[in-house]
Order: sequence, then C-alpha cells, then structure tokens
Amino acid sequence: MVKPTSAIAYHWITNSGIRGGQKRQILEFLIENHCDPKTGKHWNFTLKEIARILDIEINAISGRVNELKKKSLVIEDPRRRCSITGRMVTPVCPNYDKQGFYQIYD
Repeated sequence: MVKPTSAIAYHWITNSGIRGGQKRQILEFLIENHCDPKTGKHWNFTLKEIARILDIEINAISGRVNELKKKSLVIEDPRRRCSITGRMVTPVCPNYDKQGFYQIYD
C-alpha cells in the first residue's frame, strides 16, 4: 500500500512540473518528511541534513535547492541549529501554498 505522504508527494510534484533527477528526489524527500502524521509536528531540513540523508554531495544539494527556491517550490523556515554542524542555519521545507497542496483533497 502506498503511504499517504507518498501519494501527496506524487500529486504535488506532478503538478509542479518537476521531472526526474535530484530536484525531484529532494522535493519528494521534503514533502514525505515534512509532517509527522502521528503527532502533526512539522519538520524542516538544513542542506547538510538533506545531503547526509539522501547521500548526495552538498554542492549538488545547494544548487538544486536554490533552483527549487527560485520556482517557489521550497521556502526557508526560521533559522535553527543544524543537527550535523551545530551552526545556526536557515532550513527549508516545501511551499505548499505555491502548489495548492490542499486542493488535492477537494
């Protein structure tokens, strides 16, 4: 059975026009891991955290995330301490408003 978050990610990304490759992989990851269905807690991720989890070089993550930001598909969240570097950084999360995320439930 397909997880609800996977189905959401599929519909959202399909509507965004993003095709395959690293951008799609990053966007899928952010969507599927943004909200904990049990607690409702929302998560965001630093570029280093995304790089480590997806096993993609940080320079590739940085470039792809910047491209996703330019398309307004991901947005920056308030600064927080990175779990990997311990530095204060600006994490990212999906921009649900851009794609009309909630419209898929209509």
